[in-house]
Amino acid sequence: MSYRSKLTISFLSVILLTVLVTLLVQRAAIEPRWTEFMTSFSLQQKGPELAAIVAQNLQKARNWFELRSLLEELSSLFRAKIFLTDANGELRVQSRYPEEINPVESEIDKALEGLTTSGEALLPGGKKADVVTSPVFVNNKLVAVIQIVQEKTPLGGMFSFPLMSSLLIGGVVAGVLSLFVVYLVSRQVTLPIFKMKQMALKFSQGDFSARENIPSRDELGELASILNNMAQKLEDTEKIRKELLANISHELRTPLTTVQGYLEALIDGVIPEEKEEESLRLVLEEVKRTEGLVDSILELSRLEAGAIKMESMPFDLRELILKTKEKFSLPFQRKRVSLECLLGDGSVVAVGDRERIKEVLEIILDNALHYTMEGGKVAVSCIPEKNTVEVSVTDTGVGIAPEELPRIFDRFYRSRRVLSGERLGAGLGLAIAKEIVEAHGSRLRVESTLGKGSCFRFTLNLKEE
Repeated sequence: MSYRSKLTISFLSVILLTVLVTLLVQRAAIEPRWTEFMTSFSLQQKGPELAAIVAQNLQKARNWFELRSLLEELSSLFRAKIFLTDANGELRVQSRYPEEINPVESEIDKALEGLTTSGEALLPGGKKADVVTSPVFVNNKLVAVIQIVQEKTPLGGMFSFPLMSSLLIGGVVAGVLSLFVVYLVSRQVTLPIFKMKQMALKFSQGDFSARENIPSRDELGELASILNNMAQKLEDTEKIRKELLANISHELRTPLTTVQGYLEALIDGVIPEEKEEESLRLVLEEVKRTEGLVDSILELSRLEAGAIKMESMPFDLRELILKTKEKFSLPFQRKRVSLECLLGDGSVVAVGDRERIKEVLEIILDNALHYTMEGGKVAVSCIPEKNTVEVSVTDTGVGIAPEELPRIFDRFYRSRRVLSGERLGAGLGLAIAKEIVEAHGSRLRVESTLGKGSCFRFTLNLKEE
C-alpha cells in the first residue's frame, strides 16, 4: 500500500471516529445537561428574579434608557425579546432582538395588577412563543412591568434526531472534503519523498549530480537539504578520487617510463659499458623517487583517516627550528637564498608531536626554497602568546595568485608559477602539512602577495607552567 493511500485512510478514519465519538458524547452527556440547564432557566421560574434585577437597576438609573444595556444582556442570555413598561403600561425600553416580535398587551395588563403571568403567543410565520410578564416593585410599589417573549424550542428534538442528522451529514461532507484535502496534503508530502527516492536511486548508480530544491522549512525540506549537501560531498569526493587516480597515474608513469627505458637500453646493450653505472644510478634515483611518492600518498591517506596518532609531548620548539635550519643550510646556500631564524632568547616549550612538527617545517621550507628566486630571503619565527606560540615561515618568492590560494593545500596541486630549472614534487607536501597541523588542533594558514612572497602560519599549545 502506498504512503498516499495510508494517509487517505488515516484521514477518513479520524473523521469517522470523531463523528462517532461526538454522537456518543452528545447522547451520554450533553443532552441531559442541556435539558437540565433549560429547565433551570425556564422563563416561568426566572421571571420574578429578572423583575428583581430590573428593580435594583431601576433605583440607580436616572432614566429608562440607562436600562437598555441590561435588557440587551438578558436578551442575549435567554435569546428572547424583552420589553419594559412603566406603571401605566406605556412601553419605555425594549431589546433589539428579534425585531419582528411585539409585546403582548393583554399579559401586561394582568401584570399591572401585581401578578406574574405566563402564556403563549403566536409569532409571525406561525411559530409559537412563551410569554412571561412580571411586575417590578420598588419599595413595595409597582413601578414597571417586564415582559419576556421567547420562541419555543423543542428540547428533545434539538439534541436528538436533528443534531444527529447534522453530525452525520457533516461527517459525510467532511469525508468528501477530506479526500480533496488528502490529495493536496499527500501530494505535498509524497512528491518530495518520491523525488528524494529518485535522487537516492541515482546515487546508488554512481550519479551524484542530482539535486532537489524543496522550499519548505519542515522536516522534508531539511532532509532534502541534507541530501543535497551529501550529494555535493559525494560529487566532490568522486571528483577528487578521479583526480587522485589521474595524478597518481601521471606521477608514477614518469619515473616508471624512465626506469623502463634505461633497463631496456641496458639489456639491449645500447648504453656504453662506461656509462652503465651512471645509468643504474639514475634508475635507482627514479625508484627512490617513486618510493617516496608512494610513501607520501600512504602517509596522507593515513593522516586523513586518523590512523596516525600524534604523540603529544613537550619539546623545545626553538631548538627544533634551529636544527631544521641547519639541515637546510646547504641547499639554501647553493641557491643563494638567505635563511634566517627570528626566535628571540630563551627556550620555547611547545606541546605536540616533535617529529611531525619537524616534518611540517621541512615541507614549508622546501616549498619556500623552490619558489624563491636567487638572492631572496626566507625567515622562520616563533612568537609566544598567552597559552600558544605562533610559528611562521615567510619568503620573498613569486607568491601565490588569489585564484590558487583556495587549492594550495589540495593533493597533487602545484602552482603554475614554477621557477625555471626547478624540479617540483608531486604536490603532496602541503596537504600532509595541513593534516598534521589540524591533528594538533590548529590550522595551517597562508597569506600571499603575487610577486612579493608568501607567509605560512600555524600555532601550537605551550606547556603549562
